[in-house]
Amino acid sequence: MLNLREITRSDSDVEHAEERASSAVAVTIVAHDLGAVGGMEHQLAELVLGLRRIGHEVTVIARTCVLPGDAGVHVHHVRGPRRPFALAYPWFMVAGSLAVRRRRRGVVQATGAIVLNRIDAVAIHYCHQVGPANPSRSTALFRWHVRLASMLKRVGERVCLRVNDPAAVVCVSEGVSEEIREHFPRLADRVLTIHNGVDTEVFAPGRRREEASSSRAALGFGEQQLVALFVGSEWERKGLEPVIRALATAPDWSLVVAGSGDEVSYRALADGLGVGERVRFAGATSDIQRLYQMSDAFVLPSSYETFSLVTFEAAAS
Repeated sequence: MLNLREITRSDSDVEHAEERASSAVAVTIVAHDLGAVGGMEHQLAELVLGLRRIGHEVTVIARTCVLPGDAGVHVHHVRGPRRPFALAYPWFMVAGSLAVRRRRRGVVQATGAIVLNRIDAVAIHYCHQVGPANPSRSTALFRWHVRLASMLKRVGERVCLRVNDPAAVVCVSEGVSEEIREHFPRLADRVLTIHNGVDTEVFAPGRRREEASSSRAALGFGEQQLVALFVGSEWERKGLEPVIRALATAPDWSLVVAGSGDEVSYRALADGLGVGERVRFAGATSDIQRLYQMSDAFVLPSSYETFSLVTFEAAAS
């Protein structure tokens, strides 16, 4: 038998569900990749899942998309290469534009300058007119490729933003907003800032202590060992070299590196400085919170960041 409070709550729930249904719109998210690994990719996945939770119908047009099986999202995969960037970027621009033309539904948001369609919003995580581009490896071939890729990004950004003619340009920080206003004055009055968010249920002090202990043990660290954590790819820009050099002056500390890069070269650097046994390369992981939990300090002496999501994750942890 239901009491009056239960009846009232049920009626209220139905009313809210009806309100959500009446205000729901179709949304199309266009991106190179969505998933749990990578700051931008993870934020996009959370955006898509959040839109679904509040009742919107979501279509994803992307090269790769990793979401829970019950997400209820329409996914259209744009088939094509991921590397090298000089091939993958223009390939997606053409194939992705054709996919948007055929598959778009409702409000369309693109992540960066990646398609040649009129769209409603562009999310900007990095302004390529300003942001540096660094090779993942130090060879001449990689350095030549990154110069070519940097040129393609700058030209692509100018062409796409002109063709997109978005009603809103959503930037992840005030710094990026200022860069876009400076380099794209025609769009200045459409620029707004929405910061990335961090899930404080997942990234929080004191969570998963047993897992943290097992993670330390798996990496060969004792409970009392001081451990610093570095998270990110593009190791040259983010400052992994000075971190490893600093480790040589801090004999009580060890270092865990999470992310992908030229591991061979940085291992050689660590070995040359006599700290190789205190550096662990953990690779890219979708369970980064366990590494925050096991660490005593977070370090990221980056030369340029637009919105360092990992710094906020570390602070929340």
